[in-house]
Amino acid sequence: MVMQLIHKFISPKSHDRDKARQEFLLNVLLVGSIFLSTFAFISVVYSRYTNIAVDGAFEPLVVFGFVLFFLILYFF
Repeated sequence: MVMQLIHKFISPKSHDRDKARQEFLLNVLLVGSIFLSTFAFISVVYSRYTNIAVDGAFEPLVVFGFVLFFLILYFF
């Protein structure tokens, strides 16, 4: 089931072979970036609200901005 979900989000929509290859690579990079930035957002929120002191940590809103940025790029 997880593999079908991953295949659905990563598979290219283009019928041209060269464009499909480029779209596949872009989708892999964007889905990976979305996953990692979401993990970073959860980590920052967790550390913020459990009072784990981290000097120089990002604000949760900044990290959420990264998540939104990659999501917008993926849907374009």
